[in-house]
Amino acid sequence: MSNVLSDDVLKSIGSWAEEVRSSTSWESQLKKADNRQEQVCQKLKLPFHPLECGKNRMVYDVGKRSVLKVAITRKGFQENEAERVMYQAAPEPLRKHLGEIQGSGDGWIIMKKYKRRMPESTGYIKKAAALKEAFLQAGIIAKDIVNKKGPRYKNLRLDKYDEIIVIDYGSFRWKEEETPVKD
Repeated sequence: MSNVLSDDVLKSIGSWAEEVRSSTSWESQLKKADNRQEQVCQKLKLPFHPLECGKNRMVYDVGKRSVLKVAITRKGFQENEAERVMYQAAPEPLRKHLGEIQGSGDGWIIMKKYKRRMPESTGYIKKAAALKEAFLQAGIIAKDIVNKKGPRYKNLRLDKYDEIIVIDYGSFRWKEEETPVKD
């Protein structure tokens, strides 16, 4: 479980998870909403500061150098699970470039907080492209590092050693023939 989240918070997220799984109308409402973050915050009522509301997950600052990612759509559940599995299964030289998963549960994960954004410099642009290629060489299709327009800066941070860290890797996939066997 988690030593960062109280029993009340876990209960609230659990109730939320049941609601999201059982209701298609909620996702329809969210897609149309201009105030997604406000709607999610009102429903979840978590005691944390919201940082970002993406298409499928809400990110909260939970202090203690961590963020909480809560699924707000069915795809959000898949993305949380994909990050959890990818973090556990990625080869060690690449795992150090993935945001550290500190805990997870039904509909949520806790990730180490990385504040330093990757600079928009030529050197780091090349490093991001090389990182994407390194994942591919390891059998991982690493979307959301670099696309046709360049690095996805909102998904990339630097650690204390100036290494690139990917903080949103819910869309990463194993090439079919490379998928590791789960224990």
